[in-house]
Amino acid sequence: MIIGDSDMNNGFRYTIEYFLKRGYTKAELYGSMWGFSDFPHNHYFNAETVLFLRKFIDAVIKYTNAT
Repeated sequence: MIIGDSDMNNGFRYTIEYFLKRGYTKAELYGSMWGFSDFPHNHYFNAETVLFLRKFIDAVIKYTNAT
């Protein structure tokens, strides 16, 4: 699982550690982000981005058999 060494990734790192300590496996942890992590930009959602994220969430639900 590669999340980078930057301090701005600590939120992801702490979240991953939290779930791993509670019995989840790396195969059960998913995350999504968009944009540039190394350059300040104004990010916004548009229809294309929302549809992409929706497909990702639907795929995770299908893979995990979640309700």
